[in-house]
Amino acid sequence: MRLPWKTKTSPGASTSYTSRRDATMVALTNAIGALDLTNELVPLEMAKGVLSTLSSILTVVKNTMQNKDDFAEIASRCNKIAKSIERSTRGKLESEIDPTVKQALSELQSFVDDIEKTVKAKEHRAVTNRAFSASMDRESIAKWKDQLDCFLRMCDVRSARGSVIWLLLNSPSA
Repeated sequence: MRLPWKTKTSPGASTSYTSRRDATMVALTNAIGALDLTNELVPLEMAKGVLSTLSSILTVVKNTMQNKDDFAEIASRCNKIAKSIERSTRGKLESEIDPTVKQALSELQSFVDDIEKTVKAKEHRAVTNRAFSASMDRESIAKWKDQLDCFLRMCDVRSARGSVIWLLLNSPSA
């Protein structure tokens, strides 16, 4: 008899629900740590706001949401965003940061503020109802993943563009 929290993945191998749940908790914990550490390192207040909000969202998810597994990919994207923000602001004064990066961070802040409001409203309803069955709609989570991917693509393009410009400006003339 197979237990309901165990699933068969291939002949002779099984993955338990608890190990998947543990992996998700580790991913959430690691993402929160990366966001908090990056928040300490970046010079730009706007970036600090984005990182702090993302950390807050993942903390609420980690502590109260029933469907934590649905947020594993969000945690991964948050890790990538932290790296991207750190890379685009490393060693720069606020006045030296590309205005397009500032604009992207402003848009991202607005977006993550909306996510945080939604997640915290779910958390509040769960506490009010004295039931910790809070979960987020998978469709909403999928939209958030897509929006975060869009931000990451913008950062990659800007970073690549900056690298090309740097190479052109610093290449030896023929």
